[in-house]
Amino acid sequence: MDHFKLFFAFLSLIPSISFLDASNIRLRPDTRGYVWGVIQVYHNGQWGTVCYDSWDWNEAHVACRQLGFTKAVNYDYDGRGEGPVWLDDMACTGSEASLQDCSHPGWEVVNSHCNSHTNDAVVECSGYTGNAASNIRLLGVSGIVQVYHGGKWGTVCDDSWGWDDAKVACRQLGFIKTVYPWCCGHGEQGKVWLDDMVCTGSEASLKDCPHAGWGVVSSYCNNHNDDAVVQCSGSQVRLQGGTYENEGRVEIKYGTWGNICSNGFGTNEANVVCKMLGYQGAITAKSYDQLSYTAWLKDVSCHGNENSTDECTHSSFASQSCPNSKIAGVVCYAKKGHMHTLLKQDTNSKHSFI
Repeated sequence: MDHFKLFFAFLSLIPSISFLDASNIRLRPDTRGYVWGVIQVYHNGQWGTVCYDSWDWNEAHVACRQLGFTKAVNYDYDGRGEGPVWLDDMACTGSEASLQDCSHPGWEVVNSHCNSHTNDAVVECSGYTGNAASNIRLLGVSGIVQVYHGGKWGTVCDDSWGWDDAKVACRQLGFIKTVYPWCCGHGEQGKVWLDDMVCTGSEASLKDCPHAGWGVVSSYCNNHNDDAVVQCSGSQVRLQGGTYENEGRVEIKYGTWGNICSNGFGTNEANVVCKMLGYQGAITAKSYDQLSYTAWLKDVSCHGNENSTDECTHSSFASQSCPNSKIAGVVCYAKKGHMHTLLKQDTNSKHSFI
């Protein structure tokens, strides 16, 4: 299997790294097959991060091998992760099979400055092998930023690229949280549209930020060795087309709203969606005809205790032709204080709210 087939096979197995299209912004893979992001490890039933103290090449190589890659090509230590900070002061030799096997002070024994999640460990890995462990992942989704202008897609050079610019990009893509801005992506050949971005972080889109001008970039940007990268998390979902507010087609936002294919979508997956919307859980999963609806995801598989679909396995983000031409829907338990009204209104419905 060639380099790119391996890389995209990796995307289908690990939901943390996904690439998606929106109306005028999208994320694309690094053409070298590199991936990057804030590390999360699984312990005591919960995903959490690793603090940067003593984080170095040995730790990064162990993490990348555990993630299913041959080596680390870079590391950093100012990511913005989430969950408990599980590990700190790692002392890997570089030969360990996993970070859990490295010497460390103990689970959740961390320096106080770690708890702000402003110093979470970051890795950049290459050479995907297909042998990823189940107790480590890269948080959220990440990729090289591309913007649409003048009828063409192009990249953003990383000069001045920082947290405020990344916040705008992640929000424009439909995410709630920015995990990390990264430099030095190697993007698709083509136009470099933007450089020297000076976003405040409050803009609705990158085109609203001050910049040097469309196509006005430093000469070295044109080799695509310095394309801006973001890592985002916090997918948004909503229900549409139902009779009541607690039922309907599941829509997920990735720049624009789209649906989820119903293949593999059952009670576990419905429970996760309902909890994301503030309900106690799901009564049932259901399906709708896809018709002309756009679907972003298929093959979604959850355990049911996840806090977000971000934590479930699924296909990479793309416009999907759903198996059996069906998209996913849910019926959620009513929110507290709404049960009586919904039960009364649904007397003649085929769905039970008991």
